Amino acid sequence: MVEILIKENSALKQELENLYQRVERTQRLEHEILKVHKGHEELVQSCERREILERAARARLQSDCVRYQELNKALREQVELLSTQILSRSPVPDYGVPENLRRELAKREGLIKQLISQNKELSAAKERQEIELAAQRATLQEQRTHIDILDTALTNAQGNVVRLEEE
Repeated sequence: MVEILIKENSALKQELENLYQRVERTQRLEHEILKVHKGHEELVQSCERREILERAARARLQSDCVRYQELNKALREQVELLSTQILSRSPVPDYGVPENLRRELAKREGLIKQLISQNKELSAAKERQEIELAAQRATLQEQRTHIDILDTALTNAQGNVVRLEEE
């Protein structure tokens, strides 16, 4: 009788030990799932922030582009107007040109040079912003891929928890 109780006690202890091990594995798995879930949430938030920044940068680039196009159009019109005015004048010796016309011509030439310089600067700024936007898009795509990987890991971990709970 005592031997039967000892064997039963031993079997119960073994079963209890097995259950403790299962509980420990389940707790470790739950801990890993929580870590993956937290990482997933952080990555989603980071991705959302990056998307907001990308939209803001895109809007800024588009407004800059519109502004640059308008400025470029105005500059072209001024250049065309000045070219037309210069070509329409008959060539006269320099001594016959009144001083105020020479000053006006010099002023307009200076303005044309300034406008051309500004146009080059604006074009360079636009190119830099386009490069920056392309880099942000690439980073965003990398983060989306990472989110997909973490999401898959989370789904797998949750499946493992369900499987362990069923055991």
